[in-house]
Amino acid sequence: MRRRPGWLGGAVALIVVLAGVGIGAALYLLRETPPAAQDAGGTPTLAREAALLTEPRADATSLGTLAAGTAVQLIGRTQDSMWLYGSAADHPEIAGWLPSDAVRDVGDLTRLTRVESAAGGVSPTQTAGGATRSGPRPDLALQSVGSKQDRLSVIVSNVGGADFAGTILVSLNGAQATRVDVGKPLRPGEALEAVLNNEYVQRRARVLVSVTSPDVTEANIENNRQEVVVGPDQPINLALESAAVDPRDGRLTVEVRNRGPIPLVGSVMVGVRERAPSNRLVVMTEVALEVGAGGVQRFVIASPTPIDLTRMTVSISTDAIADSDGSDDMFPR
Repeated sequence: MRRRPGWLGGAVALIVVLAGVGIGAALYLLRETPPAAQDAGGTPTLAREAALLTEPRADATSLGTLAAGTAVQLIGRTQDSMWLYGSAADHPEIAGWLPSDAVRDVGDLTRLTRVESAAGGVSPTQTAGGATRSGPRPDLALQSVGSKQDRLSVIVSNVGGADFAGTILVSLNGAQATRVDVGKPLRPGEALEAVLNNEYVQRRARVLVSVTSPDVTEANIENNRQEVVVGPDQPINLALESAAVDPRDGRLTVEVRNRGPIPLVGSVMVGVRERAPSNRLVVMTEVALEVGAGGVQRFVIASPTPIDLTRMTVSISTDAIADSDGSDDMFPR
């Protein structure tokens, strides 16, 4: 798995938008703006570790776990005040429900906005100072990572409660991201597959892929990344095309052909051995590989020992690619 230099801003193929793909999703609730001050007074903190939940019930989806002692900003409460709606003070963009017995120093709960949890988000039934709180928001989730025609592909879905109409950025191993233009709003439950045309998969490797959006503040960022092993989906083959010795200076010229669908980069070991029974190594050298799909690359190799191809063989080997055919890695064959 590797990135070809200079690919930033390269093309991204948007393959298909799938409606109704059956992706079950809790509605991740997002507060639009933090309150100017704690509605209940004081500085509430967690008395114990607690999960921030999408709904005011113990079996709701968790948006993340907050440690004991975490300072929280409170937005609202259920009618019976058994649950409080808010966020960690240092992450106001991620809001959810906490059991009230997990929060201390909350002050007068009756001063908090009373809200109801309903399908599609939080609905205010009473506001403090006439302020209103936000409803559902879109939420991107990285569903899978793979390869298509030996190029990195990702499937991203909207598991939130509102349309996503922003830009998707896909980053590999923390490097600068590739922009994916959605083209049309991605509705809740829909997914798209994007192929990064200049992000090549030439061998099996473990990669860390993440998706973000500069346009949308998400309710849950824990579903935006995956660390997976990805390998080529189409055969990759580097073949030793020819080998010849220049009679003027005795140097060996080797040509290799890329018989795969993507450009290849890396390093290749070129070796010369006497034929059986001695199999003595005459020369072994490492050369830099950079050859386009279907292209040929030539290497010129000097040897301290004269090379006689009538009694010697030339071979290539590399760990840079998942070579699907080793039968064409030797000359003469």
